Amino acid sequence: MNNVNPLPQLAAAPAVQLAPSTPQFEPAAREPVSHGYRIEGKELVIDHQAEDIRHVLQGQCAIQGAIEILAGGLYFAGSLPKGTINIPNGTLILAEGAEISAEISVKRLFNLGAIQASTVTAADLLVNWGRIDAKEVATVSLRNGGTLVAEHIRYGDMDSSGVLQGNLARTS
Repeated sequence: MNNVNPLPQLAAAPAVQLAPSTPQFEPAAREPVSHGYRIEGKELVIDHQAEDIRHVLQGQCAIQGAIEILAGGLYFAGSLPKGTINIPNGTLILAEGAEISAEISVKRLFNLGAIQASTVTAADLLVNWGRIDAKEVATVSLRNGGTLVAEHIRYGDMDSSGVLQGNLARTS
């Protein structure tokens, strides 16, 4: 015979108030398009309209001398073996495959090509996804996903996932 006592009857638990659920996680917003560019994965996407690109020099063009643009920006996909590019109030976009051996002074620079220069100055923003070899590079905001080699690199703020080589100096 079995001498096992049956389990006592369990009483119902009192009702418990449920805490409200936490809000769903929302990833941080991407950089606003008003900046004229965004980074998707490892790709640089530039909004030409937001950058006010009004002038285009396509591939297979070779220019020597000075380029000065007083209104709007320039998309450049050719070759400039020597000279200067001056866009004090606008943007210069160097396409992949573009080759520049000129002094550059612009408000905003997006580089996907190759630059060899003594000085590269981007008063507001320099986004490098190509290669820059220079004696001096100066900008307020530097975003580097390419290769930047310069004796002196002056910047206000920087975000780099690429290669930087030279004397870095943060300016206020």
